[in-house]
Amino acid sequence: MTGERRAERWIWAAPLVFLIHDSEEIATVVPWLHAHRERLPVLVQPLTALTTQEFALAVGLLFVGVLLASTHGAMRARRGARSIPFLLIAGALIGNGVTHVMQVVYFREYTPGVVTAALLVLPYGFLLGRALEERKLASRRTWLGAIALGAIIQAPIVAALLFAVRR
Repeated sequence: MTGERRAERWIWAAPLVFLIHDSEEIATVVPWLHAHRERLPVLVQPLTALTTQEFALAVGLLFVGVLLASTHGAMRARRGARSIPFLLIAGALIGNGVTHVMQVVYFREYTPGVVTAALLVLPYGFLLGRALEERKLASRRTWLGAIALGAIIQAPIVAALLFAVRR
């Protein structure tokens, strides 16, 4: 398999990784939020009233963004060019995986999404980064920067969507 095709396949894996990871969150986040309301930051506490359906709708909207960015990323990779939208979205996905690990450190117990973050999202991010670097679609520094920026931007994007879908 050529480096170009390998990079494309890793790019196209992003929507699948997202769906698997967010399926864990959909299944666990609402009861977890209810049980941990008092330990959550004041700004996040209103989200403890979310329903599973509302959370799933927000995930569906995010999935559309991941799918569009992956399409752009694959098209650009085919031409040997990087896709800034894909790097930002993929960086946010991997950054989200990092924040799940940090949440476990903070709460000292299971947090929604941490299993798939540790077993799928973070290894995917490592392998995607290698494929992007091999194809010269992103240097290691660029990829780490995308993850750092993604870790920062993912929280306000998700929060805005969650507040938007509340009834």
